[in-house]
Amino acid sequence: MIRPLQPNEELPWDLLLDADPEKEIVDGYIHQSEIGILERDNKIVGCIVFQIRSNEAELMNVAVDSNYQKQGLGAALVEYALKEIGEKKPFTPFSVLVKTGNSTLPALALYKSQGFKEIQQIKDYFLTHYSEPIYEEGMLLTDQIILSQII
Repeated sequence: MIRPLQPNEELPWDLLLDADPEKEIVDGYIHQSEIGILERDNKIVGCIVFQIRSNEAELMNVAVDSNYQKQGLGAALVEYALKEIGEKKPFTPFSVLVKTGNSTLPALALYKSQGFKEIQQIKDYFLTHYSEPIYEEGMLLTDQIILSQII
């Protein structure tokens, strides 16, 4: 089951930083966001962070513990966020964005399987916005891919 993170609960920093390794960047959006958590075996094994703004929503951070990946939990988290956004959106149609890296192949596949379409690519985003190089799937993360879905 996925549920909202309660105000008295600690943020799942290990998961959040697995999806976005710069704590300062996560700290910049986490407090204006809604957070859904997924528990298994009495521990948090997944989370999704999203924001609903006046003109669009954005999935900010999606993470699943490596021991629980490839079980459909990422898709369940995205579906949870889309349902929450759908219930709270201020108008229809409403755009939901997600931003990820060009070498983040499992994430790209997940978002596309959930109906997101690529709308933009920002060259060298991760090289200019992060203090350390990021490698995913053994590849240097360079470009940001922006995907969108209308709900």
